[in-house]
Amino acid sequence: MIYNTVLEIYKGNPVDCKMKNDGIYAFFLDIDGTLLCGGKIHEKNITTIKTVRSLGHKVYINTARGLSIVPENILALEKNGLIDGIVAGIGCTVLLDGEKVLSEKLPIEELAEAFDYF
Repeated sequence: MIYNTVLEIYKGNPVDCKMKNDGIYAFFLDIDGTLLCGGKIHEKNITTIKTVRSLGHKVYINTARGLSIVPENILALEKNGLIDGIVAGIGCTVLLDGEKVLSEKLPIEELAEAFDYF
Protein backbone atom coordinates (compact mmCIF):
# COMPACT_ATOMS: atom_id res chain seq x y z
CA MET A 1 0.00 0.00 0.00
CA ILE A 2 1.15 3.47 -0.80
CA TYR A 3 -0.73 4.93 2.14
CA ASN A 4 2.01 4.69 4.82
CA THR A 5 4.74 6.37 2.75
CA VAL A 6 2.39 9.12 1.64
CA LEU A 7 1.18 9.61 5.21
CA GLU A 8 4.74 10.26 6.37
CA ILE A 9 5.24 12.90 3.69
CA TYR A 10 1.85 14.41 4.52
CA LYS A 11 3.08 14.75 8.12
CA GLY A 12 6.15 16.59 6.82
CA ASN A 13 8.56 13.67 7.10
CA PRO A 14 10.23 13.07 3.71
CA VAL A 15 10.71 9.35 3.12
CA ASP A 16 13.60 8.19 0.93
CA CYS A 17 13.90 11.63 -0.64
CA LYS A 18 17.40 12.86 -1.40
CA MET A 19 16.30 16.21 -2.80
CA LYS A 20 13.57 18.64 -1.86
CA ASN A 21 12.25 20.92 -4.56
CA ASP A 22 9.96 23.62 -3.13
CA GLY A 23 8.05 20.97 -1.21
CA ILE A 24 6.46 19.38 -4.28
CA TYR A 25 7.04 15.68 -4.85
CA ALA A 26 6.40 13.37 -7.77
CA PHE A 27 5.13 9.92 -6.81
CA PHE A 28 5.69 7.10 -9.30
CA LEU A 29 3.52 4.08 -8.57
CA ASP A 30 3.89 0.59 -9.93
CA ILE A 31 0.74 -1.29 -10.86
CA ASP A 32 0.98 -4.87 -9.58
CA GLY A 33 1.13 -5.22 -5.83
CA THR A 34 1.37 -1.47 -5.31
CA LEU A 35 -1.73 0.08 -6.80
CA LEU A 36 -3.61 -3.07 -7.82
CA CYS A 37 -4.39 -5.99 -5.55
CA GLY A 38 -6.26 -8.84 -7.17
CA GLY A 39 -6.91 -6.68 -10.22
CA LYS A 40 -8.69 -4.01 -8.18
CA ILE A 41 -7.65 -0.61 -6.92
CA HIS A 42 -8.27 -0.38 -3.18
CA GLU A 43 -10.39 2.65 -2.25
CA LYS A 44 -7.75 3.70 0.29
CA ASN A 45 -5.28 4.08 -2.61
CA ILE A 46 -7.72 6.31 -4.51
CA THR A 47 -8.28 8.45 -1.40
CA THR A 48 -4.53 8.71 -0.83
CA ILE A 49 -3.88 9.75 -4.45
CA LYS A 50 -6.57 12.43 -4.18
CA THR A 51 -5.06 13.70 -0.92
CA VAL A 52 -1.54 13.81 -2.36
CA ARG A 53 -2.71 15.71 -5.45
CA SER A 54 -4.76 18.13 -3.33
CA LEU A 55 -1.50 19.05 -1.59
CA GLY A 56 0.01 20.01 -4.95
CA HIS A 57 2.08 16.87 -5.51
CA LYS A 58 2.14 14.89 -8.77
CA VAL A 59 1.18 11.22 -9.11
CA TYR A 60 2.24 9.02 -12.03
CA ILE A 61 1.96 5.36 -12.92
CA ASN A 62 5.32 3.85 -13.85
CA THR A 63 5.20 0.36 -15.36
CA ALA A 64 7.23 -1.95 -17.53
CA ARG A 65 3.97 -2.97 -19.21
CA GLY A 66 3.33 -1.64 -22.66
CA LEU A 67 0.49 0.85 -22.78
CA SER A 68 -1.67 -1.64 -24.67
CA ILE A 69 -1.71 -4.02 -21.69
CA VAL A 70 -2.20 -1.49 -18.91
CA PRO A 71 -5.52 -2.44 -17.27
CA GLU A 72 -8.56 -0.32 -18.08
CA ASN A 73 -9.08 0.70 -14.44
CA ILE A 74 -5.56 2.20 -14.42
CA LEU A 75 -6.09 3.98 -17.74
CA ALA A 76 -9.35 5.35 -16.34
CA LEU A 77 -7.41 7.07 -13.54
CA GLU A 78 -5.50 9.03 -16.16
CA LYS A 79 -8.52 9.69 -18.36
CA ASN A 80 -10.50 10.99 -15.37
CA GLY A 81 -7.68 13.24 -14.18
CA LEU A 82 -7.01 11.34 -10.95
CA ILE A 83 -3.32 10.95 -11.83
CA ASP A 84 -0.96 13.22 -13.73
CA GLY A 85 0.33 10.69 -16.22
CA ILE A 86 1.58 7.23 -17.11
CA VAL A 87 5.10 6.08 -17.95
CA ALA A 88 4.71 2.72 -19.71
CA GLY A 89 6.78 0.21 -21.63
CA ILE A 90 9.98 0.80 -19.66
CA GLY A 91 9.75 4.49 -20.48
CA CYS A 92 8.93 4.07 -24.17
CA THR A 93 5.50 5.70 -23.84
CA VAL A 94 4.68 8.71 -21.69
CA LEU A 95 1.25 10.24 -21.18
CA LEU A 96 1.11 13.58 -19.36
CA ASP A 97 -2.16 15.29 -18.58
CA GLY A 98 -3.98 13.20 -21.18
CA GLU A 99 -1.48 13.82 -23.98
CA LYS A 100 1.00 11.29 -25.40
CA VAL A 101 4.28 13.19 -25.20
CA LEU A 102 6.62 10.31 -25.99
CA SER A 103 6.19 7.15 -28.04
CA GLU A 104 9.38 5.32 -28.90
CA LYS A 105 10.24 1.75 -29.79
CA LEU A 106 13.22 -0.15 -28.49
CA PRO A 107 15.62 -1.11 -31.27
CA ILE A 108 15.43 -4.87 -31.89
CA GLU A 109 19.11 -5.24 -30.95
CA GLU A 110 18.53 -3.72 -27.50
CA LEU A 111 15.43 -5.84 -27.00
CA ALA A 112 17.36 -9.00 -27.91
CA GLU A 113 20.15 -8.00 -25.52
CA ALA A 114 17.61 -7.53 -22.70
CA PHE A 115 16.07 -10.95 -23.39
CA ASP A 116 19.52 -12.53 -23.33
CA TYR A 117 20.34 -10.82 -20.06
CA PHE A 118 17.20 -11.93 -18.27
